[in-house]
Amino acid sequence: MVFLFLSVKFKVDIHAFDDCVTDGGNDLGVDAIYITRMSDGPEIHVIQSKFHDSERKAGNAFKTSAMHKFRDFLRTVKNREADLDALANPVLKDRILEIRELLADESSLL
Repeated sequence: MVFLFLSVKFKVDIHAFDDCVTDGGNDLGVDAIYITRMSDGPEIHVIQSKFHDSERKAGNAFKTSAMHKFRDFLRTVKNREADLDALANPVLKDRILEIRELLADESSLL
């Protein structure tokens, strides 16, 4: 469902997100990363979503562990010495390397 929303928001075909999905083991809490290249620099959209099969579960508070995982993701992106093979699944590793490359010309990383 989240990718349908994103396809409308970014005005792209829903299949454009196929290569963006990072969800799975060692995903550091990140479900997808969508990158658009703009003339004034990249836009990096890190997506973390939750799906619940009942209204009762949907009313549950967002767990702080999800925020801790996201913090760990940002630290991993910033730390160029991080062992990506140990920390991230192959798709997430590729996205992290892509983000680092895109931000290499920026004055500061994150």
